[in-house]
Amino acid sequence: MTADSVSLEWKAPDSDGGSPITNYVVEMRQSGDAKWKIVNKDLNVVETSFTVKDISWTKPLEFRVTAENKAGQGPASAPSKSAKYGSTYMSRYCTLDFSN
Repeated sequence: MTADSVSLEWKAPDSDGGSPITNYVVEMRQSGDAKWKIVNKDLNVVETSFTVKDISWTKPLEFRVTAENKAGQGPASAPSKSAKYGSTYMSRYCTLDFSN
């Protein structure tokens, strides 16, 4: 986590539904908001890590990830804990979990 970015890591889902994962959709929202914003809209993420850049830490943020394959998007991971730069909400990396 830096003043304007956060590095996320996650494990792939237990099942890909019979088709390889072709992208992970990474989303964030301000803590307490209902609407999620896709942060890699124009980027194809195939690794299980991603750095979200150009963040404005005006409020704590939450993150989640959805695996995507030729059948479409699967269920989203559980949201991360709220994070804010300069706080002790989370460590250097935010780990997301599809098992919830």
